[in-house]
Amino acid sequence: MSRLYEHEEGFSFFELLAVVLMLAVLVAIGVPSVQKAMSWGGLNNGARAVASDLRTAQQTAVTRALKVQIRFTVVTGEPGYYDFYQEDPSTHAMVATGKRVTLERAAGLLSADFDGQPQVEFDALGGATEGGTVTLANPLGEQLKITVDAITGRVKITK
Repeated sequence: MSRLYEHEEGFSFFELLAVVLMLAVLVAIGVPSVQKAMSWGGLNNGARAVASDLRTAQQTAVTRALKVQIRFTVVTGEPGYYDFYQEDPSTHAMVATGKRVTLERAAGLLSADFDGQPQVEFDALGGATEGGTVTLANPLGEQLKITVDAITGRVKITK
């Protein structure tokens, strides 16, 4: 060997291989945790959006002094959606407002039950005609529930 090679610095193949393997292990451990956190975040955001729409419907009922409904539709294999309805003051019939919210896969509609019906109705005082629960689920099977109290119309998110 010549003297030139005796003083060269660098990493051997085995040192580089060891570093790459350590990084691969860290990634393999970290990716599922990140995916779970992202999935939970999507479910939490979806539940907050549904709760916000329920509160908005309640406020609309109070502000306009009329009944407001949200009708939930569960679709097998799909995230589901819900539609808004308002009472027509002259006929007292419920009329679609044309607003439909389609849920994301990260927070799909699993069920909606308000005394056996998939809809909640708020009266002019802000109370819900029937209390009940909307259940959302993410692709990992985690669930959050949005409950509406029958008398007060209070909306809250629970596990």
